[in-house]
Amino acid sequence: MRIAYVALHFQHIYRKGGVGRKMHTQCRLWREAGHTVQLFLHSPDLPPDAADSVFRFGARSTLPLVGGVLLEISRSRALHRLIRAVAAYQPDLVYLRYGLYTLPLRQLFRVAPVVVETNTNDVEEYRHRGWFIDRLNRFGRGIIFRQAAGFIAASREIAALPAFTRFHKPSRTISNGFDLERTALLPAPANQPPRVAFAGTSVAPWYGLDQLLAFAGENPDIAFDLVGYQPEQFPPEQRHANVRFHGWMEAARVRGILAAADVVCGSLALYRNRMQEVSSLKIREALAYGIPVILAHTDSDLSGQGLDFVLELPNREGNLLDNSAQVRDFIMAMRGRRAQRSAVAPLIGMQAKEAQRLAFFEEILDRAAGRSSTAGRSSTAARSAPGGRDERA
Repeated sequence: MRIAYVALHFQHIYRKGGVGRKMHTQCRLWREAGHTVQLFLHSPDLPPDAADSVFRFGARSTLPLVGGVLLEISRSRALHRLIRAVAAYQPDLVYLRYGLYTLPLRQLFRVAPVVVETNTNDVEEYRHRGWFIDRLNRFGRGIIFRQAAGFIAASREIAALPAFTRFHKPSRTISNGFDLERTALLPAPANQPPRVAFAGTSVAPWYGLDQLLAFAGENPDIAFDLVGYQPEQFPPEQRHANVRFHGWMEAARVRGILAAADVVCGSLALYRNRMQEVSSLKIREALAYGIPVILAHTDSDLSGQGLDFVLELPNREGNLLDNSAQVRDFIMAMRGRRAQRSAVAPLIGMQAKEAQRLAFFEEILDRAAGRSSTAGRSSTAARSAPGGRDERA
């Protein structure tokens, strides 16, 4: 297959983080399986890259309304250039990472069959971004999913949501994985006090950072490292002496913070997005390094597996403080411990997941070829009918 991998509104922080690593690993694994792959990135801030095709957009104005209009024009022009480049690439299939609709995205669906990847309940997530973005997403997602040849969901819950099933498209649930074969276990630190790490890119409500900081305030004998955040992003009452804010970091420096951690926290308030289940990249990265984790939601691969290096909490308000003794005991018990690679590999290993993804691509192309053949036979029959009349009428 010749695959065009397209990501919309793709920021520099994503490329250097877990999402970017996931995408580049997928491309590598697909190439190793014998396919041809090219990344096409629509971005406000990515620098040019020899390996990826980057299409920049951006506009500046001191007037908010004018600036917004100019930005939309710039985004649309960049996407138009991207789609022309994808068409010139002549892919058999386009793999589109779901993003906010931008004109002229519908033209992408004329190039080749498009499979859409969705990692969240976008209807709820975009609702948190304000009225205009919410309305734009609700309008544009219909265009995207109606024209898609199929979609892949990163959890069973997402795949079953009426917001997706109503389009009646072929779908697969393939949870996120991690490339364990190229990731070395980190040695367990000998911390006193124990250290808990959390990494993110925004103060998203579903991350539950308010709950993590409240727990930190109640447990001054535990140290907390928040990667991707500045103290100014939080009110003074949440800036406790045992919490270090590290700001945004390159991947190598993030790895250094994780190397010193006894435990890593995943999202703690997924219920605010009206979700129960995800397959978080940050959790998979931590386990790939061998770091025990705290889950406050259902994980597509890990929940219910009885892993002693995974603490499972309820997905509700107050999940940390209401279970404070259990959380403390877990953190203390994990000092000097590392997750068992043999237990983790069958659950989150990326190679098997990407083989499933490629098999779904083949199914989509077979479906498209079948429809084309049927359409071709129908057209021939119509032309052969007496008087050239279409017998399907």
